[in-house]
Amino acid sequence: MIRCTRCILPETVPGIQFDDDGVCNFCLQYEKSFSDWNLVKERKKVEFTRLLETARKLKRPYDCLIPLSGGKDSTYVLYLCTRVYGLKCLAVTFENGYMSERAKQNINRALNSTKVDHLVYRMNHEDTARLFKIFFTQTGEFCNACMRCINFSIETGVKRFKIPLIIKGSGKRVQYVSQITGISNSNSPFFFKRVLRVTENQHRFHYLGKARLGFEIYKIAYILQLPRTLLMRFFPQSIGIYDYIYHPYPEIIEIIKKEMNWQNPDDTFEHFDCALHSIPFYIDTLKIPGITPHTFHNSGLIRQGLIFRADALKIEKEKLKHNIPPIELESLLKDFKLNITEFEKYIKHTDPEIYIPIFEKLSRRIYHKLYYKK
Repeated sequence: MIRCTRCILPETVPGIQFDDDGVCNFCLQYEKSFSDWNLVKERKKVEFTRLLETARKLKRPYDCLIPLSGGKDSTYVLYLCTRVYGLKCLAVTFENGYMSERAKQNINRALNSTKVDHLVYRMNHEDTARLFKIFFTQTGEFCNACMRCINFSIETGVKRFKIPLIIKGSGKRVQYVSQITGISNSNSPFFFKRVLRVTENQHRFHYLGKARLGFEIYKIAYILQLPRTLLMRFFPQSIGIYDYIYHPYPEIIEIIKKEMNWQNPDDTFEHFDCALHSIPFYIDTLKIPGITPHTFHNSGLIRQGLIFRADALKIEKEKLKHNIPPIELESLLKDFKLNITEFEKYIKHTDPEIYIPIFEKLSRRIYHKLYYKK
């Protein structure tokens, strides 16, 4: 199997291309976007500071909203915004019934460390399982439904308190799969409503898909290159912290352990806030031949210079020998009332793309093209 000579992505990944040296287009795009980070990081920090200053000047009940999951990234954002920049923050959490106990403990520690207000939207477990099953049987995955619920929680907090700025623990540098077709799918209100429309549960969950135009304005603003400091006065702006302030994850973990009393189990540092976190990665292995649950993440770490390719490849070859369903899948199948054969059938014979409106596909294509432009 042909693999990228820089990362470990194989030729089976949708949309992958290799140059004459065998380097994939995803690595080339990363290099194009971030090779000059040391030259622009001070300017990006100034841009971030200006956004915060604008939010403060609006004198709303809260300067910013921070989605808080108990993971390292959202905890780091909360640390920066409260302990470093002194913002008035509202933390928002969607409790889907599958949140890990360690994540709940980290959320409580973060709240105690910062004394911020906290808004929780908790869906009962039966409804969560029903909603996740709807999306899984129609699209072959359930993370899109969960992300829509998270966004609904964010939108509710922003609308209630007229919060001008949303700061997430994300950024294009750490979004390992956002450009890979068939892996990164929509969780927009439009997508959500179109999936529900073909089910008998449309009226039960329709409120989650209520479109709020203001929350999509930031994408239009990015496409048109409009200043966010201006638009923030009229529409909430959503940003990823790592587009403005970036440190390798070992440094971030050291900070939040010391300052926020954050803890991680068994040296795990990614996605342990969700008890189902391993299942989507397993689903990817059923969609794409020749990958493991670690392929995309380790390829991203290689690009960031946090792991050697030889070490990542060694992990990859070992994991390829045994693609075993994660133990968490057993409880999810029980909730879904499906067996493993039915589970795999839905993964292989569903297409989420049919539910994405044409205008959204076009806007996403333009947005991502500009978003990843140097």
